[in-house]
Amino acid sequence: HVGAPWLRPWEELTIIDQNGGSLLSGDTINILTHDGHYLMAQNSGGSGVDATSDHDLAWEQFKIFKQNGTGAIGPTDVIALQSSDGHYFVAEDGGGATSLLNANRTAIGSWEQFTLVAIPPQCSYTALPAQQTVSSSGGIFSVTLTTTLGCGWTVTSDSSWITITTPADGSGDATVSYSVAPNSGGSRSGTITAAGQSGPVAAVTVMQNEACPSLLTPGSASYASGAGNGSLTVAGSTPCEWTATSNASFVTVTAGASGSGNGVVSYAVAQNTGATRTGTVTVHDQQFTITQAGAAPPNPPAGVRATTLSTTSILVSWTPSSTTGVTGYHVYRRADTGGWVQISAYPVQSPLTDGSLQPGVAYRYKVLAWDGASLSGDSNVDLATTVVFDDPSLIRYQTVVRAIHVVQLRQAIDIVRHAAGWPPATYTDPSLCQTLTLQNQCIGGIQIRKVHVQELRDRLVEAFNVLGLSSPTFTDPTITPLVTVIKIEHIADIRAAVQ
Repeated sequence: HVGAPWLRPWEELTIIDQNGGSLLSGDTINILTHDGHYLMAQNSGGSGVDATSDHDLAWEQFKIFKQNGTGAIGPTDVIALQSSDGHYFVAEDGGGATSLLNANRTAIGSWEQFTLVAIPPQCSYTALPAQQTVSSSGGIFSVTLTTTLGCGWTVTSDSSWITITTPADGSGDATVSYSVAPNSGGSRSGTITAAGQSGPVAAVTVMQNEACPSLLTPGSASYASGAGNGSLTVAGSTPCEWTATSNASFVTVTAGASGSGNGVVSYAVAQNTGATRTGTVTVHDQQFTITQAGAAPPNPPAGVRATTLSTTSILVSWTPSSTTGVTGYHVYRRADTGGWVQISAYPVQSPLTDGSLQPGVAYRYKVLAWDGASLSGDSNVDLATTVVFDDPSLIRYQTVVRAIHVVQLRQAIDIVRHAAGWPPATYTDPSLCQTLTLQNQCIGGIQIRKVHVQELRDRLVEAFNVLGLSSPTFTDPTITPLVTVIKIEHIADIRAAVQ
C-alpha cells in the first residue's frame, strides 16, 4: 500500500545504487525495506509489487529516472522507477488509504512520480569516561564524546559546581572540557549530559571527594639506588576516611593502605638499576613524593693497553671491570689532536683490533664498561703509534744497538709530539746516518751515545705530560756518563712506550 500519512520505520526505504558513486538518473538500484527485505516487481513487471524478497536478482532491480531535471539525484527530487521488463511503478489513484503499488505502467504520468524524502540519522551518543572521581581541590577535566556522523549535541551540567568550559555544543566527535570547583564540604556528585534534540543521551557522573583536611609528614623522601623502606604519618580529621595509593611501579604500599583520621602508611622502594626516578603516594588528596637516585655506574676496566700490530692496525686490550653485571665494553679512539670517537658500535670484549688506520699517526685509546643501564667513567688512556721498527725483536746480548734504532725512535717520538701540539724535537747529532735511504736504511751510522738515549727519554716524557699520559718506566732510570752502558733494553723501553 502507499497510503500512510506519516514517516515511520515501515515507511523508510533505502536505495542501493548498483552503479556506485553518486546516484544519477538512469542508474540501476535496489530498494531495501526497514527490516532488510527487497522490493520486488512480481514477474519482473506488469503486475504488483511486494517486499518479501531476501535476495537481489532481476525482479529486485529497477532503474531510477529524475523527473525534475538532470544529473545527480538527492532529497526532494521527483523520480520514476522502472522494472526490469520496462514497466513503471504506479501508486494507484495517486495514493491513499486503499492505494496499491504496482509495476504495470508503460508511460510516466503523475501517478508514476514519487518524491524522495531524506530520513534524519538516528543519533547515538557515548561519553567516556562514564564516571570520574576528582579531588576536593577541583580542577579542569575532560570527556571524550562520540556521536553518529552528522548528529549535533549540547552538553549541560546539572550542578552549579560543574561548569562546561569548551565546547558546550557542536557536531560529531569531540573532547569536551569542564571545570570542577573546590569542595569545602562532604563528598558530592553531579552529572554531565550530552544529547541532541531527541533520542538517547550520554551521561558522565562526576564524583568529588569530601573536603578532608589532612597533613602528610614528611612531605617527601629520598633514597639511594638500593632497596629501602619508609613510612609517613597522616594527620586527618575524624571520621574522614582515606586511602593510600602508589602511583609508581617501584613503590609498594605495605601497610596502612586505608584508614580514618590519623594513621601511618608504610611503603617499600625497589632497587633501582637505571636512572634517577620519582614516584608519588597519594593519600586522599595529598601527594607524598619519593625520589630515588640512579644506580651507581660500574667501575671502569683497568690496564688498558694499546699495542701496534702494523702501520694500519693497533690491538687494544684491557682487564675486565671489577663490577659484577658488566655485559661489555665501549672502546674510544683519539687521533692526534682530534676528539674522542667511539669505534665499537656495540659492547665488545677484550681484545679488540682497530684496523684501517693511517700510517705514522699517534692514537690514544680508552675503554668504558657497560652494565646494560649505564657507562662507567673513563679507564686509563694508552697510546700507540702506527710505526714499525727494524729488528722488531730485540734480543739481549744478541741485538746490537744501532743508529737506525734511534733514528726510528726519533720519528715515532715526533709523531707523539705532534699529537701533543708540539713541533719536532731538536737532537744532538741530527744526522745519525751518513745516508738515510728512502727505504729507511741507515748507511754509515755513528755510534750511539748516552746523550742520544737520554734525549729520547726526555722528549717522550715531555709529550706524555702534555697528553695527560702516565710517564713510561725505564731500565736504568738515571743514565750516568762513563758509568751506564747503553743496552738494547734502553731501546726496548722507549719502543714499548710508543708501540
